[in-house]
Amino acid sequence: MRLPLVTIGAINYNNTSYVLETLNSILRQTYSEIELIIVDDASTDDSLLKIRKWLVNYPLPYKLIVHSENQGVHKAYESVIQNASGEFISFIATDDLFEPEKIEQQVAAFKRLDDSYGVVYGDLVEINEYGQVTSSPYFEAHNLRKKNWHLPQENVFKTVTKEFLIYVQTTLIKTCLLRTFSFKYKALSEDWQLILFLARHTKFYGMRNVVVKYRRHALSLSTQNRRREKYYLWCQSNVLMFLEAYNFPANAKEEKQVIANRIQFHLLDYAYQPNSKYADVIKTWKQVKNNLPLLKSTKLFFLIFYLRVRLLIKKILFPRYWTGDMKLTRS
Repeated sequence: MRLPLVTIGAINYNNTSYVLETLNSILRQTYSEIELIIVDDASTDDSLLKIRKWLVNYPLPYKLIVHSENQGVHKAYESVIQNASGEFISFIATDDLFEPEKIEQQVAAFKRLDDSYGVVYGDLVEINEYGQVTSSPYFEAHNLRKKNWHLPQENVFKTVTKEFLIYVQTTLIKTCLLRTFSFKYKALSEDWQLILFLARHTKFYGMRNVVVKYRRHALSLSTQNRRREKYYLWCQSNVLMFLEAYNFPANAKEEKQVIANRIQFHLLDYAYQPNSKYADVIKTWKQVKNNLPLLKSTKLFFLIFYLRVRLLIKKILFPRYWTGDMKLTRS
């Protein structure tokens, strides 16, 4: 019986230091039926040259898509989806690494599942710029922090709304689920946005196997987006991302409440950032107001006003210690 074809979408932007290591981790996959799609998002370093040289000896089917201008991760994902021939898709950034049995293990899991499942996901460890492992497996650490925690299975929508738990790199996704998907709103947390969409539309099956080495380094997009001077934009982006999720037609009342709580947290976090402008915060609040219940949106307005007054007082009283990185905490 012929094995199903898996498309691996590798997203590259200025990853000259790591791209060959990532591509070699794809080459070392123990699964044989692979189509590789590499999307270069208008890199300005020599990583595209390295990719072209590496592809000369690559033995499996591949497509190289080169964007003429930088369009972001969202468009790179869409380029992979539009050009994929595989029954399944797996995404990876060209600074991360796949474990050799990643695809084989996840295809095997799909064979044991019924058709209601559309995503299989695994665990990861973090590595630094030198490839050294710097963390325990993510789910293992999560299990230690939360008593009686269980790996989310089947309907995981509420779980992934409450926290970013499942990394796109660790997933294998049925391609048919993505044929109608597009990033209508381009959130800075694009991986979370994609996971929310998938969790709303299909069942997930989780495995504790470590399938990805996730690299944290100073130049990664995730690090750049959460730098102090950009953090307020990340907060605002999450408000609008969850507002999009709030309006999914299939949401139950209880699920809407969970999303509304998440919107409130990120909106207040945004309001409390010194780099955010009050007029922009109120503009974002107005977008929220048109969707959330009146009582909740009114309460939010007064909380925003309270937080802005606190910021102003701190700035007046402690100008020398004004660092501008005030993050709210979740209980």
